[in-house]
Amino acid sequence: MLKAKEKALQKGFNEARFLQNCMTVLKDTKNIEKCNEVSKARTMLKGAFLGLEFFSKECYAIPVYLNIF
Repeated sequence: MLKAKEKALQKGFNEARFLQNCMTVLKDTKNIEKCNEVSKARTMLKGAFLGLEFFSKECYAIPVYLNIF
């Protein structure tokens, strides 16, 4: 997925660090397992596109559950 969006990534993007950040967020974020996979992937990519790191607390993954019906 990263290769397909490569042009949107910040200059000097570090793929290994990004993957480490993602693993940490997925492990440490309470109730993230309740979110669907697409939502999780979009959250991780949004941080990468903006050049922000979850690990250094530049951004956060906050699970939100909406029951519309």
